[in-house]
Amino acid sequence: MLRLKIMVITTINQAIITGMVVTTIITMVITTIITVTTATTVTITTTMVIITIIMAITTITTDITTVTMAIITTMVIITIIQAITTGITTIATIMAIMVGIITTIWQTMKTTFTGMVTITTV
Repeated sequence: MLRLKIMVITTINQAIITGMVVTTIITMVITTIITVTTATTVTITTTMVIITIIMAITTITTDITTVTMAIITTMVIITIIQAITTGITTIATIMAIMVGIITTIWQTMKTTFTGMVTITTV
């Protein structure tokens, strides 16, 4: 009977460890998503600055022309893309927090079941 209890607790412990590995992999994927979207946001911001400079030069040298309208349209599109990447970053950050909470729960369960094995074998 003692051996059966130890086997059951050990099996549960292995399942918990597997869960921890899976949540770690999910955390790595989320971190990658955050890194990529942050890099995209930096690129978008740089592009916006360049477009603003071009627009200023165009406005100084000419009246509002087709070029200026194209630049304004491009800025609007870039702003929309930036809003989307910010949303993705926010969602990924929330997911990272949730995975952190789940990892903590896994760790607590693992510690509990490891303690049960110790108590059972004593």
